[in-house]
Amino acid sequence: MPTPINNNIFDLYNQINLFTGNDRTYFASAGIGDLYTYFLAARRESIEAGSIRIFNLLEEVVIRRTRPFIRRAYPEATIRGKKITWPRRQLHTIEYDLEAAYEGFYKHIVRNIEFLNLAHYSLESYKRSGQEQDDFELGRQVALVGIFKSRFLKRLESSMDAFRISIRRALEFVKTFAEYVQDGIVLDAASFQVAMRLLENDDEDAEDVSPHSRATEMDESDAARHIIEALPRLDASKYDRRRIHRALQEDIDALTEIWHDIRDIHITHDAKLQQLKALLETDLRGQKLIIFTYYKDTARYLYQVLMSDENKHWRERLGNPHIRCIDSNIQTTDRARIIVNFAPVANGYPDIVGTDREVDILISTDVLSEGQNLQDCGYLINYDLHWNPTRMVQRAGRIDRLGSSFDSLHIYNMFPERALEDLLGLVRSLTAKIEVINQTGFLDASVLGEVVTPRDFNTLKRIADEDESVIEEQESFLELASSEALYNVPRKLDRSLR
Repeated sequence: MPTPINNNIFDLYNQINLFTGNDRTYFASAGIGDLYTYFLAARRESIEAGSIRIFNLLEEVVIRRTRPFIRRAYPEATIRGKKITWPRRQLHTIEYDLEAAYEGFYKHIVRNIEFLNLAHYSLESYKRSGQEQDDFELGRQVALVGIFKSRFLKRLESSMDAFRISIRRALEFVKTFAEYVQDGIVLDAASFQVAMRLLENDDEDAEDVSPHSRATEMDESDAARHIIEALPRLDASKYDRRRIHRALQEDIDALTEIWHDIRDIHITHDAKLQQLKALLETDLRGQKLIIFTYYKDTARYLYQVLMSDENKHWRERLGNPHIRCIDSNIQTTDRARIIVNFAPVANGYPDIVGTDREVDILISTDVLSEGQNLQDCGYLINYDLHWNPTRMVQRAGRIDRLGSSFDSLHIYNMFPERALEDLLGLVRSLTAKIEVINQTGFLDASVLGEVVTPRDFNTLKRIADEDESVIEEQESFLELASSEALYNVPRKLDRSLR
C-alpha cells in the first residue's frame, strides 16, 4: 500500500466482505461475532477507540510494507541492482492575506455564511406545531446544513472564482425554491440523495460527471429551475410555509450581500493568486512543477488566468513555460498524453525532454492523485488547503516515487496567514456539531463522507509550521506495527527487493 488510505470506514467493510463471502460471522474466532455491528460500533466511537477496533481487525487480514518500514528494515534494498534512495521531503509555507483577497469583506462574508438558515435542507425543523418530527431525518438534515456551510468556507479559501460560482449557484437555487414555497409548494431538496447531487457541483473533483453537473453549465437560474422542477413534492399542509419563506428570504438577502461584495473583484486584487505568480517568478522559475487544487473550478480559474493575455508579459519573464491543466472533464486518453508530456522520463518517453511537447507546469485536481509516475518533477504546490492532511501526503507521493533522481523534494503549501486560526475554528465547530449528531446514531456513513477530525486540524497547523515529521507520521498512521514485525522480519542473507 504505497499511499495512505483515505476512504470511508464502510468502504473498508465492503472490501473485507469481498473475501468473506458476505459472511458476517467470518471473524468469530477472532472475537468479532458480527462484522457489520463491529464496524457500526467503530464509527460511533471516538477516533482513537474506533481506530484501535479497526486495527485489531486489519491485523487478521492485512500485510503491509510501508515506506517507513522498508526504509528502516531494508536499508540496502535494491531494484535491478540499483540501491533505492529516499529523497528528503521539505515543506515550505507560503502565506497570503485572505482578507486582502476579498478587499476587506472577508469577515462580513464569513459572518453571513455562519448565519445562513439553509431551510431548504432542513425542512423537518419547519414542520407545523403538532406534526410529528422524524428524529433520524432531522439529525441528517442538521448535519447537511453543517456540511453545506463548511463547503462554502472551503471554497472561500480555495479561490475567489470557486467561491463566486458557489454563491451564484446557491443564490439562484434559493430564489427559485422560495418562489415555489410562495406558491404553496414544498419540495424535497433536503432528502439525502438530492442533497448529495447538489453537493457534487461544489465538492472536490470526481471522475463521474453527473447529468446535474452538466446541467449547471447552463445559465444558473435555468439550471436551478431545471433541478427544482424534478424534486419530489411534500405535503405542504405539514409545514409552516410562512416561516420557511421568511428563512429563505433571509438567506437570499445574505447571499445577495455576499455576491455584491465579490462579483467585481478583479484578479489583480486576488492576493492569493498574486502570491502564486510571485513564487513561480522567483523561487521556482525554470522548475518543472505541479500545482494541486481541491476543486475543479479553482484549477480552471488558475489555468485561465495564467494563460490570459493580461499575463503574457509575466509568462515571458518565466521563459514562456508550457502550462497544462487536468481535471475530470479531460478525456482519459488526453489526460494520459499530458502526463507523459509532463513526466516523459518516468513514463518511458525520454525523447520528449526538451521539445515543445514537454509540459513544464501542470495544474491538476486530485483526479491525478493516484497511481501516476510524476517523478521527473521535484516541486509541488498545494494551492488550497486540503482539510484532510492524508490527502496532502498522497499528493506528495505522486512525485516521491521509486526512481526519483532528486535529493530533496519541495512541497509548497499556501496558507491564509492571519485568517487560518479563524477559518480552522469555524470548520472545526461545524465538524464538531456534525459529530455530535453522528454519536446519537442519526447519521449513516454516506452522509458523513470524508470525516475531518480535531487531529487533522492540529496536523494542518504543524504543516503550516513546516514540521516535516508530519509526512512520515501520516504515512505511518495506519501502519500495523505488530503485523509487520511478524511478517516482515528482515533476512540477513538477501535484503534486496525483487
